Amino acid sequence: MDHVGIAKEAINIAKDVLSGLNAREVLTEKDERDYATNADIAVEKIVLAYLRQATPSYGVISEETAPNASFEYYTWVLDPIDGTINFARRHSLFGLSIALVKDREAIVFSCIFLPSLQKLYVAERRNGAKLNGLRLAVSKSSTLANSIVAFGDLATGPGFQEKKRFAVSMIVALEIIAYEFECTALQLLITVFWPRASSMPA
Repeated sequence: MDHVGIAKEAINIAKDVLSGLNAREVLTEKDERDYATNADIAVEKIVLAYLRQATPSYGVISEETAPNASFEYYTWVLDPIDGTINFARRHSLFGLSIALVKDREAIVFSCIFLPSLQKLYVAERRNGAKLNGLRLAVSKSSTLANSIVAFGDLATGPGFQEKKRFAVSMIVALEIIAYEFECTALQLLITVFWPRASSMPA
């Protein structure tokens, strides 16, 4: 089965839904700086329907309506709008994130599509990563001074210092592993699917 092809079709469906939406009303404040808009709900609904029709035996875990669904042997993991706060504020850095997990642990592949930038990233297990079909490669830099280290926003509010320390230490550890093994796919997964620091345990 062409799993990546199914994910790309799901992304095309999401693009069509987003292009027809004008309102970006914030419907729910779920947590600290964590929101859902009407677009999150609309995109998730139609993408979930497509995935369940295309792969009826697969599980689906989705941020807005099915965050606690059970895993099957193959399970889709979906964030209909990754970066909702950016989307609501009309910032270009938001996207649709979708991954396929096998047997609860192994990530088969992951995709993120940034509609405002028309960029599609795909990282496949043991097959590297691509941007709009062109293969990506890690930097040849061997020193921190000649490197760029970047990660998303960190926590605020009660307990933010411990949460920040945990998040930063884990990101650094994962980046070191990715660099040592020249694992572009892992680096992409860190960027795309790293949980928000505000929701991580201290």
